[in-house]
Amino acid sequence: MKLIRGEALFLRAFCYFELTKDWGAVPMRLTPTNGPNDLNLAGTPVKDIYTQVIKDMTEAEGLVPTTAVSLYGGAGYVAKTTVQAMLARVCLHMAGFPVNDVSKYQAAKDWVQKVIDSREHALNPDFTQVFKNMSAGIIDKKESMWEVDLNFVSGASAESGAIGYLDGITGASQAYGAASGQYKITRKLFVAYGGTPASTKDLRRDWTCAPWTWKNLTTTGADIDKTFFTSTQIYQRFEAKFRLDYCPMPNVSAQTPINFPLMRYADVLLMLAEAENYLNGPTLLAYSSINQVRERAWGKLMPGATNIAEADEPAGLSKDAFLLEIQNERLREFAGEGLRKHDLIRWGIFISSIKELGPDVLNPANGAPPTTTGGQPYPNMLQLANTVSTRDLLWPMPASELQYNKLLKQNSGW
Repeated sequence: MKLIRGEALFLRAFCYFELTKDWGAVPMRLTPTNGPNDLNLAGTPVKDIYTQVIKDMTEAEGLVPTTAVSLYGGAGYVAKTTVQAMLARVCLHMAGFPVNDVSKYQAAKDWVQKVIDSREHALNPDFTQVFKNMSAGIIDKKESMWEVDLNFVSGASAESGAIGYLDGITGASQAYGAASGQYKITRKLFVAYGGTPASTKDLRRDWTCAPWTWKNLTTTGADIDKTFFTSTQIYQRFEAKFRLDYCPMPNVSAQTPINFPLMRYADVLLMLAEAENYLNGPTLLAYSSINQVRERAWGKLMPGATNIAEADEPAGLSKDAFLLEIQNERLREFAGEGLRKHDLIRWGIFISSIKELGPDVLNPANGAPPTTTGGQPYPNMLQLANTVSTRDLLWPMPASELQYNKLLKQNSGW
């Protein structure tokens, strides 16, 4: 019963954490309804929701087992270290906008330190292998601490997802499965990895930002099924962390078994770097935490790697400069994993960051992006960059919720 209670408390807390990030002051119901007429409940202040989330997760942390227990951690049920890492994420969100409770930086540091001290987790030496494992259905508890667990069962679409289909590399090569490739990258992401369009020392770039697309061929070979982009074709590239060609056969269209990461050990290290930098500046601990992620990104954790410090952040950064490096490192490491928008919001730079995308798209020096029939490049990005406002910090409350819950208020601007 303790275990079941721990799982239930964590899942309730996690769901409210996700809800309040997207919709703000949602109604927080902690007791069962009394009947069909017990529907009206006003939105709960965001700070109160976060307080309850931390209360529930803290209790859950003492009730769920460690990763030593089969099925717990990785893609299965949440383990103790999963809860600790998620508590750190919640604390960092409380420390930033809109709650701005900076006392939570210390709490975030304390929680991630528990994860590190457990010695149950470590970075996979190969960044690409993290996502090859997810595509192949291989569970790596050390790196990937919690995933949305998906599977393909013929005739049971509820078991599967669309990871790698919607956000994969487009093409209809039947040898690898067909993906629609609906997500393309921004130039800001591409250049964040450094180097030139032809090469970079950051091995994450050409895995995250695919340098090629599939040809519509049925034959197979090392590169004959691929069309490579030119150095100026940056906006044409696909966000491609999750790849169908690593899935177990047979490959299928629209439904995939690829899991989606909810917490990785790289996040634990970067959260520690961020909390430590706020509390004490860029100390050796802060540098060590971010540099482990960077060294893995440059292949410096692989056997035989040399000049390991080449990947490290430069010494002597100011507190503000180090925070900027953390922000950029999170962009590079977690692109396509659903963390970026809420990171920008908690840092208070969401609107300014989105506005910067418009001039970048229109600058001919940055390479011509794809155009619509009307000749306008990336119309959706430009529209967002030109119209983004505080309204966009939250989603609108669904019409159905407003209809049934008379005490619920619509978010500002919607």
